[in-house]
Amino acid sequence: MSTAGLPVAVVDDDEGVRELLCEALLRAGLPTRAYASAEDFLADEAEALSGCAVIDSLLPGISGTELITMLRAGGNDLPVIFISGAAGALTFHHAHELGAQAMFEKPFDVAALVRRVAGLCATAPPVRAPYVPGTAAAP
Repeated sequence: MSTAGLPVAVVDDDEGVRELLCEALLRAGLPTRAYASAEDFLADEAEALSGCAVIDSLLPGISGTELITMLRAGGNDLPVIFISGAAGALTFHHAHELGAQAMFEKPFDVAALVRRVAGLCATAPPVRAPYVPGTAAAP
């Protein structure tokens, strides 16, 4: 069973990036949910309800890297694609070590990112554990 039909969570503090990605994913037939912060994403329990997530690595508050660390520590294997606008802030190797399936540096090829998301959503397991506070060290 795939996660086809489950929304793609787009987590980025830049409203323009969120809108661009959501529009491109919707045109590709992938439903989306947009979040301005990791805190909003967690409050919505999106990690349990999403097919995959596109997460900015440098979010204010809980960063994208802290978010994936929290999810993995809690046993959640949500497929994640990192996006980053800070050159060198997150290397591809480090993103992979954190459990991300891919990383795109801003400015990125939107069509290539959409193709990668579609591939992840088609093959990802559909059921995930929601993040439970206290299951991982607080950032």
